[in-house]
Amino acid sequence: KNYSFLICVHLRSSAFHTLLTNATSLGMAPNVEKCILKDASMLHPGIVVSDMIYDPKETRLLRMAREAGCRTFNGMYMLLYQGAEAFRIWTGQQMPVEHINRQYPALPARRREIASTCSQRR
Repeated sequence: KNYSFLICVHLRSSAFHTLLTNATSLGMAPNVEKCILKDASMLHPGIVVSDMIYDPKETRLLRMAREAGCRTFNGMYMLLYQGAEAFRIWTGQQMPVEHINRQYPALPARRREIASTCSQRR
């Protein structure tokens, strides 16, 4: 099934879209040139584009979105917080998430706020 096609059809039909998320493996290493979009024609600065892929840090989709003026974020924090929850389940202890965050200083603080907000909603 091609779910990314369904996302793109919805995106084309909505003049008010504000979020595009790639939750497929398209663009993940080693197939880094794959993308759910053929081109950037649907992208504009009013869209937030997220890609659940964390390797590479900037997928083709995120690069196209950044170049179109969109706000972007990758799947690093999904990976981090899934790992933290697995760590808690297996060890009964909290994983030192802030210590791990410090290992990635190039990531903007805004992404940390988004990840923190998402984890508090559980």
